Amino acid sequence: MREAHLARDLESSVAVRTLYGETLPFLATMDVEWTEAHLDEILPSNERELDTWRAVGDAYVAL
Repeated sequence: MREAHLARDLESSVAVRTLYGETLPFLATMDVEWTEAHLDEILPSNERELDTWRAVGDAYVAL
C-alpha cells in the first residue's frame, strides 16, 4: 500500500511526500528494511524531483 503513494505517476502531491518526511523516523523504526529499500523513492536524487526532496527533507528537519 505504501508503494502506491511513492509512485510519482500515481501520486504526485507534495503534501503526501511531506508526510513521508515527517514520519521517516517512525517508518524506519517500524520497518527498517522497507524504508531502506524505498529511500531513493522517498528522497529522490534526480534534478527533476528536487521539489519532492525539499518537501521531504524540510518536513524531516522540522521534527
